[in-house]
Amino acid sequence: VLDVGHRQLEGLRHLAREAQSDRRLVLPGHVEARKEFDWLTVRPEAPSSGAGGFSHPVLPPDEVFIPQLGLVLRFKLIETATLGKSYNEMRMRGLDPQKLTGILAVRNWSPGDRFCPSGSQKSHKLKELLARRKIPAGLLKFWPVLQCGNELAWARGFAPAANMAVTPKSRRVLVV
Repeated sequence: VLDVGHRQLEGLRHLAREAQSDRRLVLPGHVEARKEFDWLTVRPEAPSSGAGGFSHPVLPPDEVFIPQLGLVLRFKLIETATLGKSYNEMRMRGLDPQKLTGILAVRNWSPGDRFCPSGSQKSHKLKELLARRKIPAGLLKFWPVLQCGNELAWARGFAPAANMAVTPKSRRVLVV
């Protein structure tokens, strides 16, 4: 339970409405509020470096709980013949299981990660792609990605990797 008084609530309100990006407010109980772009994030104060990383193997169909995020990722395998009208939507966000030739693992973002989402001609640093979407830098180290072998197949909020995405010839779709 967070013991927050009127003064802290007013500080949070000011931070959310009027403060510039990259300002922070320390709250009781080692909790930090930070303004980053249009986001107001409230979380435990950042521990020493290296904490918070995660990596979980994935064997589709599967369900993976990421305690650091309080998030469950579901990996569903769907036969394309059963998709009907929703096929185009699945193509936009689905992976072709036959193209996933490496070991699959959900892990957090790492410095230097490169990703080429469907519709893009070349790979980009994931950090730059997230910055373009104004994702706060403080959330980077917790950003979930799906690694296939040595490549990123999926990153939260993006289309699947161009070279692993579903095509009209795909018989099954892996949806995250």
